[in-house]
Amino acid sequence: MSFLLAIFAETTKVLLSTPIQAKDAVICKFPDDPSILLGTLSIVTLVLAAIAGHAAVYFPYKGKSIPRNALFRSTTLSTFFVIAEVITVLALVMLLWPTISESLHRSRNVHRDLTTQCPTAKRALRRWRLPRPRCRSFGWFARC
Repeated sequence: MSFLLAIFAETTKVLLSTPIQAKDAVICKFPDDPSILLGTLSIVTLVLAAIAGHAAVYFPYKGKSIPRNALFRSTTLSTFFVIAEVITVLALVMLLWPTISESLHRSRNVHRDLTTQCPTAKRALRRWRLPRPRCRSFGWFARC
C-alpha cells in the first residue's frame, strides 16, 4: 500500500507553479496538489507495516511465545530479519526525501532572484538531467 501511494504521489506532481512578481522578490504560487499528503500517508503506512511485522515476530500468539534467543539462533531467520530491517530503513529514507523536498519547495516560496521560474521538486530534477553519452562504435556494434 505504501508503495502504491508513493507512486501515485510522484505521478500527480505538477511541473510548474505561477510566479507572482513582488517589489523585490518573486512569490511562487503552487497549484493544489496531493503529493505531500500522499507521501505522508505512504510514510505512515510503511511505519505501521514495520510495527505490525515486529509485533508478528516478538509478541505471543494465542498465549504461546517463542524465546527470542531461540528465534535468532537460526541463521536463515536472522538473515531474513536483517535484510527486512535494511530494506525498511532504505524505503523510509526514499519516501522521506521527496516528501520533505517537495514540502520545502512549497514552504520556501519567496525568492530574491527576480529571474526564478518557480520550479517544483520534479521540475528541478528534470533540469539537472545528465547529458546523453555519445555513440561509441565497436566494429559492427554501435552503442548509444
